[in-house]
Amino acid sequence: MDVFSNINVEAFKMLVWVFALAVGVLVFVSSERVGIFDKIIAVVKGVFAMALSVAALAIGVVFYILSHATDSRWSVGKDATVESPQIPDNPFFGQVIDTLNSFMGSVTGSVNDLFAIKNAFVTTQDFFLLAGWAVLLVIPLFILLRILTWRKESREKRQMKRDRATLRRISTELEQMKRALGLPPPDVK
Repeated sequence: MDVFSNINVEAFKMLVWVFALAVGVLVFVSSERVGIFDKIIAVVKGVFAMALSVAALAIGVVFYILSHATDSRWSVGKDATVESPQIPDNPFFGQVIDTLNSFMGSVTGSVNDLFAIKNAFVTTQDFFLLAGWAVLLVIPLFILLRILTWRKESREKRQMKRDRATLRRISTELEQMKRALGLPPPDVK
């Protein structure tokens, strides 16, 4: 059972964009957005996921079209079909004429399949182009995402160093206050 048997080329184009937009929004919504920097990273992640989804879905549609190359959906109005002429039946050459009619029918069927495959390849060009543009967008977005996450991680590391220094300073001040008040030092375990 083919789920996509009633979907034409325009509907495939629309489905690619709808599913890719849904993936992008889902990634954006599921990302943590505490500060402005996190919001920027979430937007870039959403656009990155959307572009990656467009590329993957477009290539998936190409594979679907090529696996159903002889389907009439790809050749609507592009090429006329070839029909074989039927040689009238003759009692003397009946079996030969039937074989010849059968052979001519299979040749014209093969020619029609060739036209359909050619039209399928023509149809896939739009999806290859879409996938190519999406991949061209994915590469700089990936680099940008790596730079942004690297900056976020380095900021978090600097903040952790500051927090550790503050914790050490507060601990020494607490120890000094305990000594000044004459409290015994804590038990070391």
